[in-house]
Amino acid sequence: MKSTEQKSSKSPNVTARYRSSLLIAKVRLLQFFAMTTFTFSWYGFRRLVPITFLLSFVMNSCKKDNLQNSIITLALPYSNPSEIDSIGMTYVLDTSKAPWKIQHSGIDFHPDDNVRRIQAVAQGTVENVMITQDINLNWLVEARIKYNSRFAVLYSFNMDSPFQNDANTQRDNVFLEINDVVGQGDIIGNLFVIGQDAHLQLTLIVDGISVCPESYFLESSLSTINALLTSKSPGIELCYQ
Repeated sequence: MKSTEQKSSKSPNVTARYRSSLLIAKVRLLQFFAMTTFTFSWYGFRRLVPITFLLSFVMNSCKKDNLQNSIITLALPYSNPSEIDSIGMTYVLDTSKAPWKIQHSGIDFHPDDNVRRIQAVAQGTVENVMITQDINLNWLVEARIKYNSRFAVLYSFNMDSPFQNDANTQRDNVFLEINDVVGQGDIIGNLFVIGQDAHLQLTLIVDGISVCPESYFLESSLSTINALLTSKSPGIELCYQ
């Protein structure tokens, strides 16, 4: 009995020491794994960062190449198509075919009321925004947005006003500055109506020359334009060339 009691009295101490040693071993093992994971993670991170930047650079280059080689597609210039009252003068290259007998570089979209929101018909970078006058000496604001090296769009905010102060007001409502980047559908300004012939003229420029935009419009946009021509200007063609 004595030897049994002695064994039992020593057993708790041995167990405690064993458990303590096991706990220390576990903690050290966890510390080792933590340091190893951190080391490999940092090594991997240092290896991963240059690869990530490289992939990003390649992808951005591909996007730029695709944009440079892509063909522009045009939405309507009004954010709400129902706010287009009618189509005025259309694109005229051959004056002998057009009822106006003068050349006209774009399409005139007349609003149904004052202060109508104008959107970007295509993505691009703003090249220029300026106040100028038309052949009738009415003031207007022009904004040119470059799509890529081949395509650009010219927006002419024509208030039908002979007063420069009106042009200054219109300029304050064209929300563009040089080098701004816009997406298709972004609001780029409000068109103010002063005279009865106020309109937004949209001009498509390809390789530095204004062209008929008919084949570049989205199908839905072209459908709206044709419906307006049929209902408001029967017999008028979108392009005379």
